[in-house]
Amino acid sequence: TIPFGVDIKDYPVESTEVKKRPIFFHLGSMDWQPNDEGIRWLLEKVWPRVMKKHPNAKLKLAGNKMPDDLMMLNMPGVEIKGRVRNAQNFIRNGNVMLVPLFSAGGMRIKIIEGMALGKTIISTPIGAEGVEYTYGTDILIAKNATEFVNHIGSLIENPEQGTHIGAAARKLVSSTYDHEKIVSKLVQFYKTLMD
Repeated sequence: TIPFGVDIKDYPVESTEVKKRPIFFHLGSMDWQPNDEGIRWLLEKVWPRVMKKHPNAKLKLAGNKMPDDLMMLNMPGVEIKGRVRNAQNFIRNGNVMLVPLFSAGGMRIKIIEGMALGKTIISTPIGAEGVEYTYGTDILIAKNATEFVNHIGSLIENPEQGTHIGAAARKLVSSTYDHEKIVSKLVQFYKTLMD
């Protein structure tokens, strides 16, 4: 199978400085049921527990077709934007991408884009399906609410960890998911067929 790829040159990383207070975010179409389910789960089971320990934590949610009840939600530390004009700018302005998916398979394009921009990803195993990651090095995996809460808390308490994971994530995309690398591997594969 041919993996989804990006042109890494289109995803410049502006700064690798350690942010004292990371901004957590999610970006995805909310008319897709797995996103809607995942975000509602995150807001109900994860975020209130984060706020108890870290009352200054910040979560930004954006995506097409954001439900009205979420647009009107008034929850501590949560900012809900709905549709954004420039997805890459939205990702760029955050630090940690949350991917709370519990259904649907296939590679998440947004994870690869987030990694290309040097962002730390916290995902469920299903959310990270298809990505050739190394747990703890270039991504954080959470199987349940407690693991999500712990990863978020760890990144708040140790922002340098997020900077290292984000840098490793970008390296992964550069070596595995950059268009040039994918084309080069395809060419090599076709050459072996012709030998």
